[in-house]
Amino acid sequence: VSQSRYYTKNLFFIIYDGIENSVFESQVLTPLLQKLDADPLLHAHLVSFEQKQPNEETTAVLQTVHTRLTISIFTRTVFWSGLSLYPCAWKLRRLFKKVPSYKTIARGPFAGRIATLALTRRCTHYTIQARGLLAEEYRYTHKKCTTAKKYLHALRAHQLARHEGKAYAPWLGSHVPFVIEAVSRPLQEHLTKTYKLTTQQFTLAKDDIPKEVTPTIKKNYRATIRKRLGITEEHHLYVYSGSAKPWQCPQETITFFIFCIVLFVLCN
Repeated sequence: VSQSRYYTKNLFFIIYDGIENSVFESQVLTPLLQKLDADPLLHAHLVSFEQKQPNEETTAVLQTVHTRLTISIFTRTVFWSGLSLYPCAWKLRRLFKKVPSYKTIARGPFAGRIATLALTRRCTHYTIQARGLLAEEYRYTHKKCTTAKKYLHALRAHQLARHEGKAYAPWLGSHVPFVIEAVSRPLQEHLTKTYKLTTQQFTLAKDDIPKEVTPTIKKNYRATIRKRLGITEEHHLYVYSGSAKPWQCPQETITFFIFCIVLFVLCN
């Protein structure tokens, strides 16, 4: 971080879901590198709180990606209450104090809450990226639990909702400009309604949203993939793009595909 004193601009990007997450390269690293390429006076600091330390090879590669990108990796504490985030915030605050001024981006409510606890008055702008629904995802994952565990999961979901609300609340006051960057309009509407926020606090994400693909590129790509997999144009192709997390509904999606196939066969 001391190297950043030679640069007039500093940007801290805080993540909590790990550098080995499937979307890290496309939604975290690539946007950061684009910012660095666009501004030669910018020094970026990627701070990751990991459940377990990533392998040395992955870390070594990241350290050499860009000369103006600094990587700091800390082991995070197990989340049992808001107090468990304070050790992470203390580590982050020590980094903040090493630069004269900085902007901050935090990805998700956990990273956001750590950032809010650590920010100093040297911060000139703070963005928290809303990319999912922490409490609702937990509720959906455990909706089919046994009766004995139902109340424990309900209590945990309530705790996560309170934590999520604190992360997105306009707590900063006037000394730090603050914005919530939602990945979609429906997510913005949900957060606004659930946590009594205002639309003026929001902006829509741009940097980590995939660019729209032209019809020509789509057509050529489809033809290439069909040829590679030996699938003729006469065959219907169903594709699922997403993770296997319960709230992504992968099983329900496959069931829907099967229903479509059966319906197509019956109608023909």
